[in-house]
Amino acid sequence: MLKSITGKIESCTIKKEGNTNGKPWIIYGVTINGEQFSTFDSLYSENIGKEGTYEYEEKINGQYVNKTLSKYPESNVPANSSAAPGSDNVVRVGGILRGDIKKLEEAMNKRFDILASTIDSLSKASQPTSSPESEIPVPEFSQVDNSTDDIPIID
Repeated sequence: MLKSITGKIESCTIKKEGNTNGKPWIIYGVTINGEQFSTFDSLYSENIGKEGTYEYEEKINGQYVNKTLSKYPESNVPANSSAAPGSDNVVRVGGILRGDIKKLEEAMNKRFDILASTIDSLSKASQPTSSPESEIPVPEFSQVDNSTDDIPIID
């Protein structure tokens, strides 16, 4: 049964690539409004950030729900008659890279947050406290016994 979702294409990355009977194929992972979808249509990768209404088919496979996007809507495809040959590949790769870059930025931000939290914890732990129990007594110079009477002499 076909369903639809209205929203913005947040990311589109390659999930899997292959070759069947000499014909290459790519499955894209597409995120729209935080929901994950799959599709073979490269136009989703070329239109990251675009708002629209997109149709998909939902299939239940055991405990999993697979959501497969239909072909990119013709009404959303811009007229591009003056584009140079092969430019659609450049746009497609650019769209895929944008999705990958966004994921990398999110992962890096999480790691920076963890690092900042760790540094903050370590700096708090290394700060001296003002409680008397934590102070180590240092003897005055006059209290130090410098005599050598107790040191045995070995012949």
